Amino acid sequence: MNGQYTICVLGASETVLPWGGSWVNHLQDAFNSEGIPVSVFATGSTGITFQTALSLIDPLIGKSYAQLTSEKNPDVIIIELGIIDAIVSPDGRTQAEMIADAQALYGFFRSNNPNAYIIYSRLTPYDEEQHGALPVANIKKKYCSPWMHETSTIPGDEGLFTSEEAELGKIISSTMQDRLSNWRALDSESQALADIAISTSFFRPSRLGLTTRDRTHLNTLGHYFVLSKIWQEFQSNSTIRSALPILQNIRNIGDFVDFDLLWSSLVKPDAAQDGYEIDPDFMDGPEYPVWDGLFGHNDLVVNFAHWGNVRRPEFGYTEVIHKALGDYFFMWISNLWPKQEMRTKLWPSNGTEPTTWSSFPVPRFTSSTGGYINITRNAADFPEGVWLLKFNVGNDVFGPLPINVV
Repeated sequence: MNGQYTICVLGASETVLPWGGSWVNHLQDAFNSEGIPVSVFATGSTGITFQTALSLIDPLIGKSYAQLTSEKNPDVIIIELGIIDAIVSPDGRTQAEMIADAQALYGFFRSNNPNAYIIYSRLTPYDEEQHGALPVANIKKKYCSPWMHETSTIPGDEGLFTSEEAELGKIISSTMQDRLSNWRALDSESQALADIAISTSFFRPSRLGLTTRDRTHLNTLGHYFVLSKIWQEFQSNSTIRSALPILQNIRNIGDFVDFDLLWSSLVKPDAAQDGYEIDPDFMDGPEYPVWDGLFGHNDLVVNFAHWGNVRRPEFGYTEVIHKALGDYFFMWISNLWPKQEMRTKLWPSNGTEPTTWSSFPVPRFTSSTGGYINITRNAADFPEGVWLLKFNVGNDVFGPLPINVV
């Protein structure tokens, strides 16, 4: 191709959204910045599967996404499909049908583009590194991307999105167990069909809260995690570099492109030793200034804390109320949905959580910009002890937050 290599990326939403800000766009930028003559095209579309990549016709160009990919005569085809097929499961296809769909798509490219090198991008929807050996019946919600959490099952919180450990520590639903089982089978077949597979985790950036408000798609910053895995393989995998000699022009430009290092520095095991919490030492280490300088802070701690929610608010409140001092209870919140009613649950930590939400006698709402401030003057009248507070705004629930009355 006159010295110009072509890479086509055939995938669903995670290859085209956000428009102009997906990892596919980042990959083109990386090649451009290094002066390596590679053209990268996103040839998929939102919501497509192995089946619809072949059967769905784009209404403007009159071709399927597989045809569009093939006609660009690519040197490399990266296929990033499977999560929509198995985890979202819009068409309710059986595991055998999904595997047959994958075989048909790979077969199409083997016939029409016999010289193309086919890479399968394994956008893993759960924490495979730590829990890949577990049967699906033992997979907890916190091991999975937020889409698989569904909504809370805590009495009174049904239908609401949450990041509460008591909920995320539960096993995923039987529906999600079946879907994860289907994904594992489809993933295994896809690895066998491709020339090589690259593990591009969806779980890690989503665990950091780097998803859009639908909890389903990565934001622009989250896409750098996918790019990092692709770039590292292009940089160091001898099999890929041998098949695609132009990649041997990629140089070592520093560890800041290795987001595995960023992940390992940022998190540490949680109290249960099977999940993650922010490692406060990260903020003092060399990785944080690099992250902040190159990619921006992006409310890192807030997003991590509320990764299962739609909104990721920042808030502060009076954690200790001194009765002798007549302390008020004060709470402020920002980054909520505007003009939404605030409802609460309040109960002693040694008691049972209420199953119903309480509205204020005169209903209180978030401001037109999504903020909220509350001052309770008679807080010192609370009995001594530790109280737990949860609040609900829109379709989100936050907490429980401990309040110590002394």
